[in-house]
Amino acid sequence: MLSRRHLRIRVMQALYAWNQSDKDSMRAERELFSGTEHMYRLYLHMLLFLRDLTHQEELYYADLPVSALTGERKKALRYLKNNSFIEWLEGNTALNKLIADHKISWSLDIDTVQKAFIELRKMAFYKN
Repeated sequence: MLSRRHLRIRVMQALYAWNQSDKDSMRAERELFSGTEHMYRLYLHMLLFLRDLTHQEELYYADLPVSALTGERKKALRYLKNNSFIEWLEGNTALNKLIADHKISWSLDIDTVQKAFIELRKMAFYKN
């Protein structure tokens, strides 16, 4: 979730903005809560990005061509799908509810997720 450090930085930013502005405490408080909510939504976006990246991996391996010699699909390791943290993310009902409540989705930016998966596949640590 949000760490203490992130919250401290956000409070200091709000105090600095309040000090530089007309010193309206209600406005500063609203901006503080709004900024904290944006940070939380960004956190949920990042977690959902990992799940969608795993989905792109599944689509990639599902589209592998059938071998002409054996007549079977090549059995490839799904590195992200076998990750215990991502398995936990996919099975976490509380997280799914939060994502649904905040209406967070990567469906409009699916090309970004696809490009990220293509770049991830090129990395040595993914192959190893």
